[in-house]
Amino acid sequence: MPVHHLVENRTQLLVFHFFGDVAYQQVAEAAQAIAQSSKPATTYRSLLVFDGSTDLSKIGRQELQAIKSIMNTTHDEASLQRPAGAIVIDGSLDAGIIMPLWKAICDEDIETEIHYRFFIEVTPALAWLDVLETPTLRRMLARPQ
Repeated sequence: MPVHHLVENRTQLLVFHFFGDVAYQQVAEAAQAIAQSSKPATTYRSLLVFDGSTDLSKIGRQELQAIKSIMNTTHDEASLQRPAGAIVIDGSLDAGIIMPLWKAICDEDIETEIHYRFFIEVTPALAWLDVLETPTLRRMLARPQ
């Protein structure tokens, strides 16, 4: 599956790692899985990492709106708070085009409580989120398949 996800409860970090051909359904399933794996009423930071191989050509504005709606609903049901997010675009042309639209959609919606900042590498993104890289996170980000 071209969307890996990780909930790090110890560091209070939600991670999505995208690579290969990504479709709406895969993102929706990962968002729901993250909400189910998270601790209720916890504040999590978010990290979205786009591998250079990521192809988001099947995702447009309507799919982004639907993904935002799913994330708002699933996070609200789990009472999760998301104060900060980082987007790491590691060479993916599609992510470089589509993620500013995602950020704008999130910024304009008062119900979406997360606002993102862009990075080109994971290490500065983690530093900005004030999260240390764990071995589990390192393994997850190293295994696009």
